[in-house]
Amino acid sequence: PLVSAMGDGWEAAAELEFSAQFPLHAACKSGSAELLRSRLQSHYQHLLLEDPVHQWTPSHWAAYCGHMDCLTVINQVESLFDHPLTRSLQTPLHLACFAGQFMTAKWLLQRGAVIGKEDYMGETPLHKAARNGSLDCVQLLLSQGANRGTRSHSGLTPLDVAQMQRHESCVEALQRNSSSNEAASSCESLLLPPGVQQTLKRCHDNGSFDPVVAKRPRCSDEWRLLEAEQQAEAGPAPLRTYQQVASCSISGWHFM
Repeated sequence: PLVSAMGDGWEAAAELEFSAQFPLHAACKSGSAELLRSRLQSHYQHLLLEDPVHQWTPSHWAAYCGHMDCLTVINQVESLFDHPLTRSLQTPLHLACFAGQFMTAKWLLQRGAVIGKEDYMGETPLHKAARNGSLDCVQLLLSQGANRGTRSHSGLTPLDVAQMQRHESCVEALQRNSSSNEAASSCESLLLPPGVQQTLKRCHDNGSFDPVVAKRPRCSDEWRLLEAEQQAEAGPAPLRTYQQVASCSISGWHFM
């Protein structure tokens, strides 16, 4: 009990010292918007100051702790909602997503925070949410168009991170519809005529499409004939497998 009391005393003393030296940081950490507002005038220069504990600014403390009212006060004075830290390059959105602060992350995105900004590890906010199992933030970022395929400097995608940390719900969210999205992107990347793209897309949806990479050295009359044939058919176009399309005698195209 004595050791515990001494530990609590040291922690309280450290907190008081932190509050005295970094009043804006302490206000954002505790979530006191009124205290923050009263201290801003005399400590305005502290808005970009990074404390020695985590090297965070007041905005980063507010984002990590989920204090949107403090972020609002700061944003009224200076637009720092997307400010990266000097060493880690992390933005408030990185910290909000890591801490699972869904409403704060949503607030930051609504004000223009860059969803795919990378930190010193090459990790995006989606990596941070996946690392800590913040499912709500993972779903929020995906709904706002976050790139689930971005790799960190270690070569890890957000899905890899979630799997390593065994956050099954995040793994499921990151895997959901990923294959269909990749297949759709593959079809678009072929630069095929619209009718052919639709056929390949239907083949994928039917389970008979194997994504391929194509290169087109020159135009081909056969492709135009194939497209015209599909467009002229009444009703739904007949479903062709990828093998049928690829086996057509088409000069100028190579499938690999």
